[in-house]
This record gives sequence, C-alpha cells and structure tokens, in this order.
Amino acid sequence: REAAATPGQGLANFRPPDAPAAAAPGAAARAAARGGWTSARHAAHATTDVPAGDVPGVADWIFAAARTRLLPRLEEVFGLEDALIVDDLFVAKYDADGQRALPEHEDGSPFSFVAPLNGGGDFDGGGTQFLDLDGAPVYRPDAGDALLFSGQNRHRGVPIVRGTRYVLAGFCAFAEGEDDEASP
Repeated sequence: REAAATPGQGLANFRPPDAPAAAAPGAAARAAARGGWTSARHAAHATTDVPAGDVPGVADWIFAAARTRLLPRLEEVFGLEDALIVDDLFVAKYDADGQRALPEHEDGSPFSFVAPLNGGGDFDGGGTQFLDLDGAPVYRPDAGDALLFSGQNRHRGVPIVRGTRYVLAGFCAFAEGEDDEASP
C-alpha cells in the first residue's frame, strides 16, 4: 500500500464549532507545566512540541474529530480502501525567537495533516511548502481548517518571521486490525 503522490486537499472547519478555541494557549500552559516544550520526540525532524493528548482544549475533541471527519476525508481524497488510524498527534510551536521553521523532509507515515490552531494575526509567515510540485506551492490553511497530504511528499515548514504559530500535526498509518481506531 503506497501513499498517493498528490499533496492532498483541505478539510474546512476541522475544529468543530463547539470545540474550545483555547487549544494554542492550552498547549503553552501544558508545556510550561511539564517544564517546557520538547524537541526530543521526533529525532529525524525535530519539532518543538507537546503530545496533543496532554493539551487541555485539544484532547476532548481532536480524537473524535479525527475518527469522524479527518480519517474518512483522507480515505476519500486518496481513494483508500484500507482504514487509517492516527499514529501520532502533537501541537508544534513555531516562534520567531525559537524554532522558526522545519527543514525539508518526508514524514515517516503514509499520510499526514496539519491544522493551524491560531490565526495569522498572531504571526507572519509560516505554512507548508511542497517542494516537488510545480512552483513549490505554500499552503496556509486558516485556523481550524486542516491540510491533508501524503507524508511521502517532500515538504517543509516555511519560516515565520514574527510572533508564534501553533499547529496541530498528525501522522496517520494503515490500521492493522478490525478493532483499530484513532489512538487517544
């Protein structure tokens, strides 16, 4: 089973209207309570992040939204017959005074998604750039929307130049058994 070569499509209003908009501040508060953000979870392409399941304002809605909206949309966009699960889910922090970008890479998962948690008024720059596509387009979904793509497409996180950007990022894998579902 290979991932499709297209970058994918968006999913508008990934964050349900009744989900708290406090996910970005919740991630910052959780990181502070844990002694700071970590950059040790993803060795090949380190991000400054916290696991999403630990973030107040995210854990309550994200796993249900992944199962009911995101995973079915990925399966539809890429024409998959096999079910997917969320294998890793985290809130990444990009800061003009810290980690500003993510170098070009391919993810270790067949499918991935990013969903900005705060709006462009909080930062300048940022986005996901697909380097092997004509014109190397940069995608910047609105806060609450998601960008779905094959993790095997070479991409990078575009640098921010002002402020702080919080992004919910997820890696998806093929379910191995009938009882698999998005991980909490």
